[in-house]
Amino acid sequence: MNIVGIAWTTELATCPCGKTPTELNITDAGQGRKWANVAGNCCGEWMIEFRTHYTEFRSEECVQLAREAWNAAPRAANAGLCSALMALRDARKWVQQAHDEAEAKHDNYDMDIVQYEIMRETEQLLTRIDSALL
Repeated sequence: MNIVGIAWTTELATCPCGKTPTELNITDAGQGRKWANVAGNCCGEWMIEFRTHYTEFRSEECVQLAREAWNAAPRAANAGLCSALMALRDARKWVQQAHDEAEAKHDNYDMDIVQYEIMRETEQLLTRIDSALL
């Protein structure tokens, strides 16, 4: 995968993660240089596909096309939603760990009522997280 980091002097639109990238990375989309992907250096979660018109990735024309694609891409009315979903995804592993620890005590019959509630509540929370991240 060909990645070309490009420092920008013009303003870039804010990423849905809530941060404004200082650089965009252009990657080959694997379609014979007809299409490429552009992503910000802020989170690496959001990517836009754009037509390169077969230009070289380092050419001024391709850089301009990438910037225009990034800035013109529609964003959710509430960009904070994307950030919240990423935080939820990151928090899931800790909820899973709390659930697994409580469940291990349950399996060993070494559980008090608080640990039982943690096991039940984290199980429900994991289900809700999974459905939100679909």
